[in-house]
Amino acid sequence: MIQGRTFNPLMEVDPGPLRFSLAGRFESADDVALHAHPFHELILVVDGQCWINVGGQQRLLEAGDLIVIPQHEPHDQHSEQLVRTYYVGGYWMPEMLSNSLRIIDMRGDSFVGQWMNDLVNQYKHEHPPQPVVTYGLLAAILGRVRAAEEGSLRTRQQNPQLVTAIRYIETHMVDDLDAASIAELAGCSASHLTALFRDNVGCGPISYQIRCRMTLACKHLLEPYLNVKQIARACGWRDANLFVRIFRQRMGCPPGQWRKQQVAAHGQKQTSWFKGEPA
Repeated sequence: MIQGRTFNPLMEVDPGPLRFSLAGRFESADDVALHAHPFHELILVVDGQCWINVGGQQRLLEAGDLIVIPQHEPHDQHSEQLVRTYYVGGYWMPEMLSNSLRIIDMRGDSFVGQWMNDLVNQYKHEHPPQPVVTYGLLAAILGRVRAAEEGSLRTRQQNPQLVTAIRYIETHMVDDLDAASIAELAGCSASHLTALFRDNVGCGPISYQIRCRMTLACKHLLEPYLNVKQIARACGWRDANLFVRIFRQRMGCPPGQWRKQQVAAHGQKQTSWFKGEPA
């Protein structure tokens, strides 16, 4: 009994320092306008990829990436293709999960997406909501994300070959690389290195190099200094047609079109020599 009434564990819970604010799904190719929340937010990309402008930088998120956005941090979202995300907002102590802005790789976790989906269903369809379920799911999500991040850090610390390979690829992303030479530099076999990458990064070493090149290409495309052929060379592709083909596969449209869409979306003035530029 609590103050003369029976405590119902399915309806009442004291979340302590934890506070739940909202949960939802986003499934669209439309942009999300610039906004900010008074609470912390987790956004998990389930399918597709999108750009999120936050903290003065444009960050590319792919399926399996989870971004932590601190409270009051303005951010927007842009995608050239259908993207599906789950988002959860609330207040929690840094001991539960650090609230600093960052992207966490959740590709190796099969539970967080499921639990975020369950939290969305609980929030939108349970009337009245059951706080013990809501806060239990939120606490479980935070714990799982923290464990994944800590596990990733421990794994990288325990695998110097992976750290060496990642640093080498990021430093030499525009060079012609192959898995065998990277593995030799890292001091392991190509098969072992590929397994390390797939377990910790979510793709093989050469796919990771292409991902790095795509990020660099998009950075160049957002600036009015190089045309598509020059960007292809600057990112390590001697064949501009190959660059266009890979860019289309990864981003959903050719680089020239992507650039024009970015210019239109952000109201930028397009430099005259880009007009009529081939895709």
